[in-house]
Amino acid sequence: MMMTTTTTTSPTPFVSSCREVKKRSSKNVRSRTPFVTERQSTRWRRFYSTTTRTTASCTTKTRFDVYIEDTDHYAVVYYANYFRFCAKAFENALRMRGEFGRDDDVVECYRIEEAKYQQPAVLGDVLTVETTIVNDNGDDGITWKRWIVEHTVRKRRGEKDDADDAPVFTCRVRYGRADQSGCRDSEDSTSSDTDRIRATNIRLFASELNHRSVWHADVLRWFERNRTDLIGGPKALETLKSKDDCVVVVSSIRDVRISSDALANVHSMEFTTHVDAGEPISLSSFSSVRFLRRDVQCEFDQRVCLDDAVVASGKVTCTVLKRDTMRPRASPDSLKARLLRVA
Repeated sequence: MMMTTTTTTSPTPFVSSCREVKKRSSKNVRSRTPFVTERQSTRWRRFYSTTTRTTASCTTKTRFDVYIEDTDHYAVVYYANYFRFCAKAFENALRMRGEFGRDDDVVECYRIEEAKYQQPAVLGDVLTVETTIVNDNGDDGITWKRWIVEHTVRKRRGEKDDADDAPVFTCRVRYGRADQSGCRDSEDSTSSDTDRIRATNIRLFASELNHRSVWHADVLRWFERNRTDLIGGPKALETLKSKDDCVVVVSSIRDVRISSDALANVHSMEFTTHVDAGEPISLSSFSSVRFLRRDVQCEFDQRVCLDDAVVASGKVTCTVLKRDTMRPRASPDSLKARLLRVA
């Protein structure tokens, strides 16, 4: 009987080959990095907005100082203001690509897919916003110009820019040109009468809205007003901190959809139909609430409406933290009672 011997040659380890490729590619990326003179570096620092562009990932970096205007009562950056930094960084990215510059060029955020708050930035911090355009639908003059963009906000630890700087905020958003028409995401206009019982009335004065490019930050402010009212108002928040030894912070946001056309109509109405009436337009901000993760988190399903028309909608998750250690804890009974009561 004939026996056949088969010799098997061991292939080159896949992990090792990948490491070699990664080393070679990283060297090539470094070799392509543009040289910046000391004079150019000084000029950028004078405006304190540095921008670098990485060829491999098409990422721009824009640096910002945190001023008092960016923070809340506790000298912590207000949760909606991170999107202001991101909007400025995206505008800077478009300028670097040569896609921004017309006098009537307004880019707006019409959807926040998701956002996560990892640690707080405080007054005096230096933030670096990394902006990556992951999808660009082109501009053929017919379709609505849109971008899907990912932002990472980092807090600098030292004097030099460092890739290991601590991330404080990440988000994935969609931007579009305000001067072009197109099909936006449809809005979910359903809401129960129970949700509207404790609605917050928002008087839309002419100065209530900021520039159209940051209307999404305005929407988040309106969301926050209703959450605060549901808890019992600003004094109730102070009571939670002093008596129950806890604070409630925003930890994540998802699926925020903004009807920019509806907001534009509301804004134009403020200057026409309601001027003679002597009172501003009123919007309603309301929420439904549910507790998650053994009552450590509470999710607010929020709406902002003009009569029956949905102006904005989205979900905001808040986490209850111990005041001294800033570690998660279960919600106190007083907080649950306020948020879950119907009337």
